[in-house]
Formats: sequence, structure tokens, C-alpha cells
Amino acid sequence: MRQRLPAPGKLNIRRNAMPVFRVLCRKDAFIDYVAEIEAKDAEEASALANDSPSSYTWQSEGQQEFDAALYVTLNGDGDEIEGTECGDLATC
Repeated sequence: MRQRLPAPGKLNIRRNAMPVFRVLCRKDAFIDYVAEIEAKDAEEASALANDSPSSYTWQSEGQQEFDAALYVTLNGDGDEIEGTECGDLATC
């Protein structure tokens, strides 16, 4: 039986090419927000913020990244594929 050739321009020249996957790298990070809170001392200010965070106006002050990283493969829709996690935050 004869094998059909693909239409011109559709020929995969790299016949043994490996598939290509999109891999997400997620780093540990904190995003810092700061609010001005009136209180009798520093401990009370933290407690007030914790008790009612929506009562204050929070301004972004940047972020802090850490060395820990997670790598996970994404499917065609951009969703994470279960069981593909590797890195500091998972075992592969």
C-alpha cells in the first residue's frame, strides 16, 4: 500500500521531532501591601489589621521573591496538567 504524502507546506521535515510543551514556573513570593492604621501601639495595629483588613486602604509596596520554585506542564488550554509538578515545592 502506498503512503500518501502531505500537501505542500504541511510536510514535517523533523520526522523524529519531540513534542514541545509549555511549562509554568511558579516562584514563591509575597506581595507587600501597607496601610496606615491608628492604634495605641505596634501590636494593636497588627491586631486591628488582622481583625478587619477591609476597613483600611492598602497600597502595594512591591513583592519579595524566594528561591523555591514549582514547575508544572500546561495543556493546550493553559491549565495545569496533574502529576507534572516538579521543583522545590513538589517531587517529580
